[in-house]
Amino acid sequence: MKDSCLGLKLGDIKVNCLLYADDAVLIAPSEAELQALVTCMKEECEMKGLRLNANKTKILVFESDEERTKCEIWVNQECLEQVNEIVYLGSAFSRDGRCDLDVDRRVAAGNKVNGALTALVKRQGVAKSARLAIHNAVLVPTLLYGSETWVCQKKHKSKLNAVEMRSLRKMCGVTMADRKRNEEIRNMAGLKDDLITKIDKGVLRWFEHVERMSEDQMVKKIYSAKVNIKRCRGRPRLTFEDHVSKLLEEGRVKSTRIPRRACMKKIMNLKEAQEVCKDRDTWRSVLSGYPVRDCA
Repeated sequence: MKDSCLGLKLGDIKVNCLLYADDAVLIAPSEAELQALVTCMKEECEMKGLRLNANKTKILVFESDEERTKCEIWVNQECLEQVNEIVYLGSAFSRDGRCDLDVDRRVAAGNKVNGALTALVKRQGVAKSARLAIHNAVLVPTLLYGSETWVCQKKHKSKLNAVEMRSLRKMCGVTMADRKRNEEIRNMAGLKDDLITKIDKGVLRWFEHVERMSEDQMVKKIYSAKVNIKRCRGRPRLTFEDHVSKLLEEGRVKSTRIPRRACMKKIMNLKEAQEVCKDRDTWRSVLSGYPVRDCA
């Protein structure tokens, strides 16, 4: 399938298959090409004594329109099920391509963790440092899984922040009736960075990781590819690069370039960030001070 001319064109490359262990994703721009790829995959599997399980194979069409496009793909005279959402490698994908579904799944998983740890977190016999360690080791990774590629909106951050604050209030023995600010509760718990800051730092780390990749790697090729498609009506969605630029501005990351005057210190832009992140130590110092806070 590597030599096949079928697949989705991204810039100068064509992508038709993503493999991880025994999971495979076939990608095509049309129903006819997808059918050809599925047939090719089925034949390759049979040559190696394997069988394609039609019951576990799903079809997902990514589209922005509200009307659902029907896509019929057949395997052994059996039509594959078309779904509106799917979970792959722990991350959820929906037909509109947004991260809303994945965030909702992380919030639901975080609420389950909160419920399971309630008795332990509220137990006064357990030291606060131990309770905070459990919070950071169990709840935070549950909420952050896959967040490096999210383009978060305020509504997403609000949902995730609410789950973390629910855990911290239990840890500190504070209720909503006490009317304490989130910042006060974080200070009581001894938390250095809130969850949203950790998400933003994770996005910037992933940005650095991809930017430092070799140009020959498939991930870098897909990341750098420019796709020319007809945009639907309304405001265009933020791209990952747009999101990184927004984080640099919101975090007030200062430019490393020497200004002509002290008052001309500017915020680092995306182009400069792409150059700075090539130096791992310099980028780590940027992340360690993120976000830049005003001195009292």
